Amino acid sequence: MSDLSVIHHDPDSEDAAFIHESPDSSDARFRVGESSELWLCIDLPRLSVEALNTDRTRSSVVVQGKAVRVEVLACNRIAEAGGIRSGMSLEAALSLQQELDIYERDPGAEQRKLDRLADWSLGFSDRVALYGDHSVVIAIWGSLRFFGGLSSLHRKVVAGLDELGFEHEVAIAASPRAAFWLALESTGRIIQDPRQLASALHDLPVSRVARDERHLGRMQRSGIRTLGDLMRLPRDGVARRFGASTLRVLDLALARRSEAVSRYKPAESFLGERTFYLPTRDLGLVRPAARALLEDLGRYLAGRQMAARLFHCDLMRDSQDLIRIEVGCRYPAYKADQMMLLLEEHLSRLQLETDVTSIALSCVDIQPLDSQQAELFPERMSTVRSCSGLLDQLEARLGPGVLKQLSVCQDYRPEKASLDTVSRAWCGIPDLPPRPFFLLENPEPLDIHEGRPCWHGPLDRLTPVERIEQGWWDGCDIRRDYCVAENPEGSRLWIYHDRVFRGWFLHGLFA
Repeated sequence: MSDLSVIHHDPDSEDAAFIHESPDSSDARFRVGESSELWLCIDLPRLSVEALNTDRTRSSVVVQGKAVRVEVLACNRIAEAGGIRSGMSLEAALSLQQELDIYERDPGAEQRKLDRLADWSLGFSDRVALYGDHSVVIAIWGSLRFFGGLSSLHRKVVAGLDELGFEHEVAIAASPRAAFWLALESTGRIIQDPRQLASALHDLPVSRVARDERHLGRMQRSGIRTLGDLMRLPRDGVARRFGASTLRVLDLALARRSEAVSRYKPAESFLGERTFYLPTRDLGLVRPAARALLEDLGRYLAGRQMAARLFHCDLMRDSQDLIRIEVGCRYPAYKADQMMLLLEEHLSRLQLETDVTSIALSCVDIQPLDSQQAELFPERMSTVRSCSGLLDQLEARLGPGVLKQLSVCQDYRPEKASLDTVSRAWCGIPDLPPRPFFLLENPEPLDIHEGRPCWHGPLDRLTPVERIEQGWWDGCDIRRDYCVAENPEGSRLWIYHDRVFRGWFLHGLFA
């Protein structure tokens, strides 16, 4: 199969929105452009194997094809060390290693794995594209300053991929196609200057620009083996003998034309699944799989600048039924450690009586993260997060519906301003004058001495009067003037003057 067939858009398109002609495209010899773009390509050479969650301690291959010709698509390092290579027939592979785990290719699992990589890549740039069957390209020229320069960004990408557990190849070039080709060759090169692209691509096989095997054969019979051989020829001769599309593809790689790639769009909701190598009822095996899925969710949320309020963890059993664990967050969560802490509270109480075959994670309630980061006083939000996290842990441990909280009502009457509710939403604190923590169920009349209300001595008013008049529509009309007062012992009280009954009352005590 030609390399061109894996690109997500038509490289031969004449549409100006996709390819912009270079003003010197009729030059007799090849010259590179002066692009200011910079692209990073991540290639996953063993994606087909990694997507299937195979046993890494055993020799494994992924195969494709029909009964007449079944060939090895990819293999792990153990199989490769035994002489097995991609493109080899399965029969030949078995002759080299008889104890071989054989898996059929799963394109859906590969796509999910590649999507997870693209979600994570959005943390480096908003311009990310799936490029080929097992690669992602990232437009990084606008992100260099934020990450401290090219070398720093490159180190962060490589370190992150190592942490994710992907076997990877990374290359950087002034065009997405050049970065893609260099990553496929496992060069690990960084070509920042577009004028160096010709020499960087010089030794690559000419198959990179061939449309098909027939096209490639015609080039090779002409003595053209590498892109360097092709670039030494006159352009008009190349176009006449091998077609204008050959020039267009090479110009894209040399950054003489701008290539528009289809921008990756994250899924609207998250769904991840992992299948266990063997059915198990050992929670010690379930926990690492759950953490890996939560890390995938964390990368998905970070790439979209979102946070989770509710997610489900489903344990699938042989009988096709499932155990569903629902985990809610009062304050939206986006870090894997935070979410794993809550899930662990549920897993610690779980006893598996039948084998589990797979685990799935879905996020059913997400919201934008920006609103949480725009706080003027971050220390206040840190306190809110800590309290919410503690409450979430208690609820996960004690069960749903056990914890209740006071929710603010849209009613200024103190007796009706809050309700006991079962809710995960952080209700916030309204912007009101000072309110006491303790309210008396029935306000207590105060004695008056020399025109001043008294409670263990005469009271001094400390705050301006706050007038509350409300409730005429439901028969509980109040007309009160509230203020904070202090007695000689230093106790602070919340008192009011009732404008209907013409008296002073004690309604609350400040702690």
